[in-house]
Parts: sequence; structure tokens; C-alpha cells
Amino acid sequence: MAAQNNLMIEAGTDYESIVYIGVGDASYSFTNKEFRATLNATYGGGTHLSFSIKEDSANKKITLSLPQNITATLASGIWYWDLIENENKSFLVADQLGSGAGGNAFTTVSGDATVEVNWTGHGLTSDDKAIITSSSSLPGGFANGALDGTKTITIVDDNNFTFEAGGTANASATAGFANVNSTFKTSRLLEGDVLVTPYVTNRTDGEAST
Repeated sequence: MAAQNNLMIEAGTDYESIVYIGVGDASYSFTNKEFRATLNATYGGGTHLSFSIKEDSANKKITLSLPQNITATLASGIWYWDLIENENKSFLVADQLGSGAGGNAFTTVSGDATVEVNWTGHGLTSDDKAIITSSSSLPGGFANGALDGTKTITIVDDNNFTFEAGGTANASATAGFANVNSTFKTSRLLEGDVLVTPYVTNRTDGEAST
């Protein structure tokens, strides 16, 4: 569950706020991470705007900002925001996966669309997605390239995971080659209410509300 962090924005002013990520957690790193923060008119949907983000990985700090011309368009009241972390899980690419074992990258079952990928020590979790390219010499009657694409996966064990193909196999067999990599895993780090107030101060242009 995401941590709660409420914000306040004064409409018509430059907005800036600092949040800290992973402070006190020596294992947390900004490496291979991308962050996205949005301001939403309703929880989980509706009109949304993107905060500009500046990362300070050395201090585990993220600065969120919205310019004056954007905050001036916000209706007063309660909005919602969240901070999303996208993590690129950089495992070793399974270059021509299975080639060392006679090209046994994929296992199919006759009449089934589920394809098992045989990748020793893949390190993936069921929250990840696998990117398959250059699939060839495939079992189950699949043509070269038929198993390419970004796949939602289910973990079988440390050395195998499955995905659903675009059609069913015509044979139970193990064969094939492919390049496989992983894509982003998304986590919601922070969320909360945002109180948007009317412009009531005598700030000069360029001063920031927090």
C-alpha cells in the first residue's frame, strides 16, 4: 500500500514540493528507476496533469513542480495525486535462450495456448513482463516470430515461466530459440489528497507555493 502524503496548492502560483524516497533504507537505489507523478481531479481517474520531476538520487529526493499557468487552471477543492515508480529490472538478456541446450527455449502442450519459457535463473516475478524477440524454430506449430512481443507472465519456478500465445499449439513439444528481456515493474510509492485554494496572497510572479 502506498504511503499517504497530502499536498496544498495555491492556484495561480508556481508550485514546488520535495518528497524523500527510500530515506533510511540503505538498499534503496534510484538506479534503473523512472518516476511519474500526476494530479487527478478524481481518485484514480478524471482530468489529470503531470508534475515535472527533478531527481536528486544522492539525497534520495524528488522535487515536484507545476508552473503558474497550470495551477491557475485548477478548480478550488480537493484533488488527488500519486507518485509512481517504474523499475526496469535489468536482468541479463537470455541471448538466443535455450541454444546451449539444443534450442529448448519453449514448451507447448497440444491444444493449449499456454507456452512455457525455459530460462535458467530468470529472476523474474509474476508482476514483471517479458519481452520476447527473434523467436524461431518453435514447437507446437508456431511460425517463426509468432511468440514475439511483450508478455504478461506467470512464474512456474526459478527456471520457468509461462505466457498465453495468440493461438493454440498443435503438438506437445520443447524447442526453439529467442532473445528475452524484462520490462518495467510499476509501484505506487505515494498518494494523497491535494487541497487547491484560490489565489489569495500577494506573491509576485515566479514565487512558489508549497
